[in-house]
Amino acid sequence: KNLNSGLLNLRQVFFGTFDLAIHTSGPTVDTKELWGSLRERVTRIPNSSGGNGSASFGHIMGGYDCGYYGYLWSEVFSADMF
Repeated sequence: KNLNSGLLNLRQVFFGTFDLAIHTSGPTVDTKELWGSLRERVTRIPNSSGGNGSASFGHIMGGYDCGYYGYLWSEVFSADMF
């Protein structure tokens, strides 16, 4: 039931942190470098070389506008409710 739940939460923390960093940075951001450095810092999993994970993270420009952290925040509220 709880297998890998810690990794799932770290993944959500990483996505939220990346989203906030993108939307609070200056006009130009090296998303590939930011993705790699944040991923390793937050999840402790090294980024695979040769790819750009940020290019497949559609929530960035899909209307969330710095609000991706809401996914994990909703888990906090639901845990308190039940």
